[in-house]
Amino acid sequence: MLLVANAAISLAAIRTNFLSWHFASLFSYQVDKLEGASPIGVLFVGDSSLGNAIDARQWQDATGSVVINAALTGVYGYEGSLEMLRRAVDTRGVQTVVIMQTPDMMMRPDSYESLLFSASSLSSLKDVPPFTLVSWLLSKEIPLSAWRRLRRGTHPIKEKMREWDYIPQGAPENTRAKFPQLVPFSAASINPGKTDSLVRLARYCAEHGLRCLYAHGPVAEPLCSDKGGYYSQVNAIIRSTGLDLVSDTPICLTRNEIGDSLDHVSPELRRTISTRYFDLIMRPQREGG
Repeated sequence: MLLVANAAISLAAIRTNFLSWHFASLFSYQVDKLEGASPIGVLFVGDSSLGNAIDARQWQDATGSVVINAALTGVYGYEGSLEMLRRAVDTRGVQTVVIMQTPDMMMRPDSYESLLFSASSLSSLKDVPPFTLVSWLLSKEIPLSAWRRLRRGTHPIKEKMREWDYIPQGAPENTRAKFPQLVPFSAASINPGKTDSLVRLARYCAEHGLRCLYAHGPVAEPLCSDKGGYYSQVNAIIRSTGLDLVSDTPICLTRNEIGDSLDHVSPELRRTISTRYFDLIMRPQREGG
């Protein structure tokens, strides 16, 4: 009986998104941005490499249409990006989608756990392996998350997050010490499960007639090398899903362009890198159109 009650509470919490998980304030802030009546001209979904690289206000001024940067963080993976896209399509409609994930996303663990905490509806849970879903519904984690949310109330949005339109950065990365130690990504490290997740995202785009582009997020220069065959294989996977890949390589960051992580643009250079992505993504579309 207790297990049934636990599962019922878990399902109710997921259905209403009455949860508190990693970066809960950011998740709440980004979901709130998707509310509105005007269709979204360009929607960005992805992780912190996106959140720190794209200035949506700058893009909005340049395009004259609604542009929203709905970046979450790496722990949400492709699943979190898909759920943000689903929310946007359900509430406002979207013309162009840009999926921007950190370059090593294909090497990371599966993100089914994030789906439980970001699901836009219970139907999203069909993508979770049955054993994983049942084990989570019967565990104490989701009820505890709901309890934390109940105690805290609404997630406070810090003014600096509104100003930056994302989580403010911390202390800069020590690139002088780290750069010499960086080794190019290896194709042998690709997680096959991430391909399945990306296929689901691409399928959603196709089923809803969306124009979805894929862009690698920026990363430290030594990690841009394809010496390990990583980018060649990842790019082939991306193209096989039907997504349009805007560039075979990421925007490569020098030591002076890096912020508080090897895939975060330094705050003072955000508009510069954002402009480079605009030229990479939008100018070919306009010239082609």
